Parts: sequence; C-alpha cells; structure tokens
Amino acid sequence: MRRWIAVLAMLLQAMQVAGEETAPKDSPKKPASEEMVQAAKESKARRKKSALKVITNADVKKSKAKLIMVAAPARPDDKKAAAAPTSLQEQETRRKQRLASEDLVGVAEKKVAGLERSVEELEQQYYRENDPTYRDSVIRDRFNQARRQLDDARRELADARDTLNKYVEPTP
Repeated sequence: MRRWIAVLAMLLQAMQVAGEETAPKDSPKKPASEEMVQAAKESKARRKKSALKVITNADVKKSKAKLIMVAAPARPDDKKAAAAPTSLQEQETRRKQRLASEDLVGVAEKKVAGLERSVEELEQQYYRENDPTYRDSVIRDRFNQARRQLDDARRELADARDTLNKYVEPTP
C-alpha cells in the first residue's frame, strides 16, 4: 500500500513539473478548474450546430398555414373486437386458469399429505405414551386439532379439484 502511495505521489509531482514546463513563464497561472471550463467552452464552440429543428406545438401555432385536424372515424368492427374476446384469447384464459387450478390442487395435496402424516404420528405417540393423564390431556388435544386441520385441508382439496374440473376439457 505504501508503494502505491509513493508511486502516486511521484506521478503527481511529475505532472506538476510537466505542466510548469509547458506553460509560458510570462502568463499568469490559472487554476485547473478554470482551464477545464475554458477548454469545455472552446470545445462547444467548435462543434457543429445541428441542421435539424424540432417542431413543437408552439411552432405549429405560429405558422401561417391553415391547420386542419381530422379525427379518425370509429369503425364498428373495433367495438366488437374489444367487446368479445377471440377464440385464441378465450383458450389462453382457460389455459391460465387451468394451470392456476392445477397449482392449487398440488399445494392442497401436499398439505393433506403432511397433515395425514402428522395425524398418524400423533396416533402412534398416543399409543406409545404410558402416562394416561398426559396422553388424554395433551396428545388427544393435538390429535383432535390435527384432525380438524386435516378435514379442512381435504375440503380445500375437493374445492380445488372441482375448480380444476371446470377448466379441464372432457376427453371424447
């Protein structure tokens, strides 16, 4: 790190010495920022002016020509097209709804499977437990709660499957 700092200091010193040698001795020394501003102004002056002109609303209003505005006529076909989706759009909508329903069914099936495993584990724990008080008070409450959750999850799964059946086309 010290080497880099030393190299950087030597470069800055060399740049300063080189700048002093190129500057005329009789001209006053300008700060670097003023030199940069002056160079930017000269550069801007040397650039070509664009031959293109952007026409604005103010230019149009100032013009002496007669301005005629014509509204596009409304076609009756456009209204029908906007109102009724095409067959392709209907198929795409049904496909998206079917995919969403399939996702819901998949999530519901995983939830039901997990709750079924949980209920089975609680049932096994119930029969393994030797303390009847703990078994009847704690494990039975957990088991009943898990059963209620499983029943709710099965209802959700049935609803999701019914929704999916709406979007699946029957095979002939």
